Amino acid sequence: MNHEAERLGNDSAVLLPVIALPPHFETFFPKTKAIVDQRLMDWTPLTIACKMGVLAARAAFNTDKKVLLLHQKTELEEDVEPQHKYLHTVGVVATIVESYDPEDGTLRMAIETSDRAIVEHFTQVEGYLQASVKIVAEIAATTLIKKAKSSFRSYAKTHPKRILPDVERYIRDLVEPGILADNITRFINPPTQKCQEILEELDSVKRLNCVVKILEENIKLLES
Repeated sequence: MNHEAERLGNDSAVLLPVIALPPHFETFFPKTKAIVDQRLMDWTPLTIACKMGVLAARAAFNTDKKVLLLHQKTELEEDVEPQHKYLHTVGVVATIVESYDPEDGTLRMAIETSDRAIVEHFTQVEGYLQASVKIVAEIAATTLIKKAKSSFRSYAKTHPKRILPDVERYIRDLVEPGILADNITRFINPPTQKCQEILEELDSVKRLNCVVKILEENIKLLES
């Protein structure tokens, strides 16, 4: 992770309940949309089965409904709750916009992601983890953005079933390099390890460069 390149949006730390995700679970990125039932949506469905995650979400209900999504570094035994030593320290802030309790120990939610965040320290509170985090801001890069959009258009032509027309239009209208990188990554869905590397790259220009390389490698592979 490139800590030297970090851009902190606010010097003050924010306290957030932590929801831990299994290592191979979908990687969430800030300000990204999702395909739900073949439609491009602002929110993403998320089901939480871990007891600590459910308690963390319930704690968020009583404040501003914001949580921190962090991936586990490794798979844990079924009866082991994810402690902070098992978690990555770069994640995504999400707002719970809707929730449903099926009364089976799980919690179903609709979330909207907003910011990349770096954990400063963890605290165990009332059965769940809470993290003190710093929010990461984004910077601009016009030429690279044009290159990324061009590469994505080429990728979309070779993956018409994966990249819907609504997604192409949405990507075309994005103007911030970090948000563009995160959205493209979400839609092309590279391997989990690569997703985590992109999530942990705090410099938005380097992050977009990395995504462009993935697109170009994929296109070359299909053309060969």
